[in-house]
Amino acid sequence: MKRFLARVLATALGVMVGLFFLWTLVIGAASSDVAPAIPDEAVLVWNLHAPITERGLLPGIQELIQGTSSAMPLQEVVEVLRVAAEDDRIKGIFLEGTASGIPGWAGLRELQSALVGFREAGKPILALFPFAGEMEMALAAASTKTWLEPFGSVEVNGFSAQRMYWAKGLDKLGIVVNPIRVGKYKSAMEPFFRDSMSPEAREQTLGYLKDMYDVFVEDAEAAGGFPAGALAQVLAEGGVVGAERATELGLIEGEAWSEDMRQELMALAVDDEEPVTVSLGDYLSAWRGESEVEEAESRVGVVFVEGLILDAEDDSQASGRLIAARLREARLEESVGAVVLRVNSPGGSATASELVLREVQLLREAGKPVVASMGNVAASGGYYVSCAANEILAHPNTITGSIGVTGMIPDVSGLTDKLGIRSETVNTAPSADIGSPFRSPTDTELATIQSMVDRVYEVFLDRVAEGRGMTRDEVHEIAQGRVWSGRDAKENGLVDGFGNFEDALDRAASLANLEDGWTVSIFDAEPDALDLLLAALVAEGVTLPRSRGVLARLLEQVDALPEIPTRARVMMRMPWDLVIR
Repeated sequence: MKRFLARVLATALGVMVGLFFLWTLVIGAASSDVAPAIPDEAVLVWNLHAPITERGLLPGIQELIQGTSSAMPLQEVVEVLRVAAEDDRIKGIFLEGTASGIPGWAGLRELQSALVGFREAGKPILALFPFAGEMEMALAAASTKTWLEPFGSVEVNGFSAQRMYWAKGLDKLGIVVNPIRVGKYKSAMEPFFRDSMSPEAREQTLGYLKDMYDVFVEDAEAAGGFPAGALAQVLAEGGVVGAERATELGLIEGEAWSEDMRQELMALAVDDEEPVTVSLGDYLSAWRGESEVEEAESRVGVVFVEGLILDAEDDSQASGRLIAARLREARLEESVGAVVLRVNSPGGSATASELVLREVQLLREAGKPVVASMGNVAASGGYYVSCAANEILAHPNTITGSIGVTGMIPDVSGLTDKLGIRSETVNTAPSADIGSPFRSPTDTELATIQSMVDRVYEVFLDRVAEGRGMTRDEVHEIAQGRVWSGRDAKENGLVDGFGNFEDALDRAASLANLEDGWTVSIFDAEPDALDLLLAALVAEGVTLPRSRGVLARLLEQVDALPEIPTRARVMMRMPWDLVIR
């Protein structure tokens, strides 16, 4: 017994010491987060691999394992680019790498606009890309000079969205999917019961892809970095040109090595024989430390809806309960006169979406106007939570609409029969196990769930009609689950106009008649100690190797399938997670 007690005490002591050591690391990580000093003359270096998201959450354990660094908040990046344009210490910007960290096409527009403002302030923007697709070329259009690394190419060949269809494979496995949906364009479940894209899905996809590509070309040419028609010429020549041809077309300066760029940077800021640089992340940290803004009597609150809308309290996604609580907090805070709801979501749970929409309605009833600011995507449930706002601002290339409802009941009994596996169920009523994947649903059960989906769709139409000042028939005409570009959404009345996040803030303050001097308050989660520790570890370069290839692409397609992380059977969900290449 004594030996056993000794082991217990030793184990307890070890745990306590371990926890103390962990806490010491956490405190050290938090206390060492001191804003870096910015040299008197420096070039701002933006590694385009660095992830940017709407909320800029610190990485969790999964992201740590994947080698993901801390994300920078999109709107803070936009703001510091504007600040840098007026900062005498910053002599220019250097863009490097591929644009894998850019959060999407609508976010890219806001970043591109901030870069154009930096360049128009008389400060050069230099860019070096290993190769340049449409995203890199959008940034190149805002730059003063752009180079490609040796053997690099410019690829401007239109937009493409790919989707895999699983029906034949599921049939071979003995799996049947019973789709339930409303709206002929609501194609989220198509991959499970079709072996090809429906005409309606192809029509809507081609429609918004064309609009998004047109916006890319128009914005790039408006930025002033390219001769008119140069991008169209690349497309006419097959969509891919080498550095020599891209130089002839006036798209780039030519090829360059890292040493060449070193000389270019030294021409802007030099210390002895080395260029003086500061990373965008460090400059962002310094800006946070230098810009302590006192709370004003009048504030505009900001609440984010980013990711899949869930019933669960998963703050890495858009938890309906947590978002509703933040909207409620903004409503009860006397100094908050208006709220901007920043939406970047493909939708999700109908129940969770209704929780958020109700709080938006209560804000309006309390006399606090709400402006919905749409980012890359605000579709299905993402549109549902926006439709009750006083006004909706989007980008021309925002993906929105998808006013429809969907659900499904999978039946894997054929697969279990093939495997010799049998499921036995004991019910107190015939449909006590409704939705069980181990049997086929009855016609009555299918009709019951279809009626639920129909009811949610009717409510969806009513909510949009009330929020947008339209008749129910007018909404139904443009609904049907159809996905629209922001450009088309403005034409059919689903959004009020085009504008970025800052425009939404200004509009919210104007609707609330706030006097000059109002400030912004973000209602969001604060990082805990473990988050800070993980972020510190990531900052120290703790990564694991990753590989890419055909398998990775396949896993991306699997991951893009409609996800139902809760027990909700009725979903307001986009057809798929849009990946444009």
